[in-house]
Amino acid sequence: MTQTTHPFGTYAPAGLVRWILSRTERLPDENWSARRLSLFLRRCAIHLLRGRPLDVERYGARMRLHPYNNNCEKKVLFTPQFFDPLERKILADTILANRAGRECVFLDIGANVGAYALFVAAAAGPGARILAVEPQPDIFDKLTYNIAQNPFGSVKAVACAVADKAGEMTLFVDPRNRGESSLKVVGTNEGASIRV
Repeated sequence: MTQTTHPFGTYAPAGLVRWILSRTERLPDENWSARRLSLFLRRCAIHLLRGRPLDVERYGARMRLHPYNNNCEKKVLFTPQFFDPLERKILADTILANRAGRECVFLDIGANVGAYALFVAAAAGPGARILAVEPQPDIFDKLTYNIAQNPFGSVKAVACAVADKAGEMTLFVDPRNRGESSLKVVGTNEGASIRV
């Protein structure tokens, strides 16, 4: 069994890691010293995890997060309040304002492990239609696992890239932050590339 096939809850936070999570997820988001403390505590927890993921609930959804080479997963796991708070507020306000008889349709391009797609699914309810697009095969596996752990039924995952033209393209994979992988060359381009 791989880490995406074990039942949800297998990797529940425990011991010192659970204590660290309980502290970092409640730190104030506009405080510089709190952010510095969260980074220190996050590094300690990641060391203690030794490559294991964690199963948590974030933004009203169950997720298995692997906080190693993906900044999105690190933020959502340890400091969910720091993960794009303005964007999430705009989405939540828009969903709330449009609840009166209008259908929610959301396209998450570069969905990563599904934080946005699942956030919208939890906020919008069962009438939403959400398409989560992710081209990286291993990240796509994490995305589909996270979708399957939730009762929403409104999120569909698609394994492809989105560009301004049809055809096969090269995805440049950032080895330090998989969420920064792109169809255009990024950083030093020292990572792998995959055809999509």
